[in-house]
Amino acid sequence: MHNKSLQRMALTSAALTRQGQVAPPLSSNVIRQRNNKTTMNKVYLAILTTIMLSSCTNMQSYDPRLEGAWISNKDMTMAKIGDTSNLSREKIEYLENNLGELQFVFKGNKTAVFLTSQPKYEPEFESYRITAINENSISIKTSRGVEATYYLQDNCFYLINSNWGYKEYFCNNLK
Repeated sequence: MHNKSLQRMALTSAALTRQGQVAPPLSSNVIRQRNNKTTMNKVYLAILTTIMLSSCTNMQSYDPRLEGAWISNKDMTMAKIGDTSNLSREKIEYLENNLGELQFVFKGNKTAVFLTSQPKYEPEFESYRITAINENSISIKTSRGVEATYYLQDNCFYLINSNWGYKEYFCNNLK
C-alpha cells in the first residue's frame, strides 16, 4: 500500500507541475544530487573549453623561418646525392640538367612555386597551414591539399623526393 501512495504522490506532483502549480518540495538528497550533477557538468565544460582553446592556440598558420624566396640549389643537391645515391646514371643526368630552376616563395601564410626561368611569370599564391612543427622541420598543407615537410638546415631547407629518394636543397640567400 505504501508503494501505491508514493505512485499517487508522484502522479499528482507531475500533474501539478504540468498545470503550472508548484510541486511538493524535493528532499535534500535529491537537491544535493542535482547540485553535484550541475557542478560536474560545469567542470566538464570548463575542461573541454580549455582543451579546445589550447589546441587552437597551438595551431600556427605562419612560421617566420619559411619567409622569403627559396631557390633550388643544384650544387648542394648534387653534392649530397654524390656517392650515397642509388639513382641510375640517367636520373642523375636528368637532375644535373634540371635542378636549380625551382623556386618557393613564402609570404606570411601564403606560398607559391614557380620556375626561375620564367622571370615575368606572376606566381599564383595559395594559403597554407602548418600541420606539424619542431626545431628542425615544418610540415604544411596548402589550400589545394598539397602536403610537404621542409627540413631546415642553416639558411636552406630540403625536401625529400619520395619518388627518387633524394634530398633537393633550397636556399634563401637573403638570410
